[in-house]
Amino acid sequence: MAGFDAKRNGDADRSPMQKGEVADRTFPNPYLDEIHELIASACGSGGDVTHALIRARPALVEKYSFSVPCARTVGALARIAPIVEIGAGSGYWAWCLAQAGADIVAYDIAPPDSGLPWPHGSLDAGNYWFEHEWHQVLEGGPEAAARHPDRALFLCWPPLDSPMADEALTAYRDAGGKTLAYLGSPRSSADARFHELRSTLQCVERVVPWRWPGIEDVLEIYLL
Repeated sequence: MAGFDAKRNGDADRSPMQKGEVADRTFPNPYLDEIHELIASACGSGGDVTHALIRARPALVEKYSFSVPCARTVGALARIAPIVEIGAGSGYWAWCLAQAGADIVAYDIAPPDSGLPWPHGSLDAGNYWFEHEWHQVLEGGPEAAARHPDRALFLCWPPLDSPMADEALTAYRDAGGKTLAYLGSPRSSADARFHELRSTLQCVERVVPWRWPGIEDVLEIYLL
């Protein structure tokens, strides 16, 4: 595995967004802050940054989300707002986007409730990945996308081999939706039907996010 490159991974994302990205506004991002602190600690102690990040990833994913928001990705998404997110999990991406001024409605089939943290152990037990609620997440599955054809559809790391992403995109497009934002790794998210459908769409923007070592996720925005 190649060594970790902080500059390539957007270490400058603490600075204000580039002109045109959410009107140069910064937004709070404790996820990326924790990662910066982890990198600084590893560098200061002479440790291996890549190994430190790999060890820390499971706990940070449970606390926040699979993919790490940064100025580039949040800015690109904010430009296509208003947004409906399906499979929002803890609501961390929705929270970051709202803090940056974007209008977003978030849904998950198993949204946060008074029983936090969600039960762990199996997919049937609930939304077991996440332990915190960051933004209001309404209860709703893929069909909820059809309620908001006037918004851009955002799918962030839809479950691997699950029909969720394909069902959400199909429902959204059938309702008249026009814009898809997909963030994830094609090898590790959604199912073959979704990726086949995605390959037929016009990609108008591709943004490389901050990446965990060995994770090749990407944000792609499509016109339907």
